[in-house]
Amino acid sequence: MRARAIAESLIVLLICNAWLTASCNLSVMLIPIGMAWEAVAAERDEQHDPLAYMVAGLILFS
Repeated sequence: MRARAIAESLIVLLICNAWLTASCNLSVMLIPIGMAWEAVAAERDEQHDPLAYMVAGLILFS
């Protein structure tokens, strides 16, 4: 389950990274922020949605 969550978050991060690289350089900030959120959620065994984190990051940094 944890490996699947990590894989999903990495896929979302790569997609968002490609989109942001095309538009601006903020993708460099989103990768460590998204991975930190993912790590905290995994340590707490919480239900989490990597896509929600990435959407929040896109809104925050757009």
